[in-house]
Formats: sequence, C-alpha cells, structure tokens
Amino acid sequence: MEYKQGAVVNGIREYFYYIDHNGHLFLDDVKHKNFTNCYKDIPFLNLFYTRLKYNDTGRYQTFFPFLSLCGKEHNFVRCYDRPFVFTKIDDEKDSLFVGDSTKVVKIQPSKFCFFPNGRLYHPAPRGDYGLCSDKLIDELYGNFVKEKTGMGTSIQPWEPVAIWWNNNRHILDGELKKFIHSRKEHCNR
Repeated sequence: MEYKQGAVVNGIREYFYYIDHNGHLFLDDVKHKNFTNCYKDIPFLNLFYTRLKYNDTGRYQTFFPFLSLCGKEHNFVRCYDRPFVFTKIDDEKDSLFVGDSTKVVKIQPSKFCFFPNGRLYHPAPRGDYGLCSDKLIDELYGNFVKEKTGMGTSIQPWEPVAIWWNNNRHILDGELKKFIHSRKEHCNR
C-alpha cells in the first residue's frame, strides 16, 4: 500500500493513522510505535474521535477502513482491532474514556461482551462497538461473575455471565455478539 503523508489530492490533504490495542494513535508510517511517540494533544484527539466514522470516500478503504474529517484534511485510519478503544473508567461520569482523549462513552454494564478471541468489547458511538484495553480489563475483571456454561473454550471453560457495577448485578446480554461474524470492517495490523 503506497501513500504519502500530507499529500494534497483534489484540494484535500491526506494523513494516515494507526490505533493500537491500547488506544494510542500514531502516524501510520512510524516504525516503532510506543507511548513516547503516540499523539497526546487532547484537543486534537477529542476532535479526531468525535469525527471518526467509516471510510466512505472510495480511497484506501481496504487498508484504511475508517476516516476522521478535519476541515480540508482526510485522516485515514486503520487499527489493531477497533478504532474506539476504551482505556479507563471516569468514575464521576460513570463512563469509559476513548483512547488517550477526554471523550467518554456512558457505561452500559449489561452490554460488556467477551468475544471468542478473548477480548472484551463495549458499545461505542454511532451504533458501533469498541475494544476494552488490557489495562481496563484488568481493572474490571474482578467485577465479572463467571459460570461454567459449556460455551467457553477448553482453555477457558468459565464464561462471564454478569458484572457487578455500582452495587448491582447486571446480566450480560451478549448483544454485541451479532458483530462477531459480520466484521467486514476488520482492521489491518
């Protein structure tokens, strides 16, 4: 896949980004992606995530399935798994932070969902779903109620069926599992 960062095409400047499993945003062509070279500018990240959507431009859709519009810029986005990655809990707002931004999504306890890949997901903006970072899973894990359901794998025969949240037990409804087999928007690693 060839592209040029900052190239102007038909009056639109194009940039290319990558979102990792921790919710860090990088220029796609950065060789060594780590916390020291990810974006940390909060106003930029808030704007970026507010405008994030599916790439419907007809350009780079196979490799960059998401897009964040910013004036006369097209920010093409690919990701490790999902473009929305929840990184920590905002206890005051009972919400989850998106990436390294201050943008939050209200927690819906019954909507947390473990997929067969072992990852935890939660509803995201615009009817989509987002990945919970490893750090967030570590924070939440003790709240899950696990039962031997027969649905788990031989490696993990116990499946989360509920979560304790704000002193209430919420049954996990599994609604997000509808996305398991319809992942056409799968991101390229």
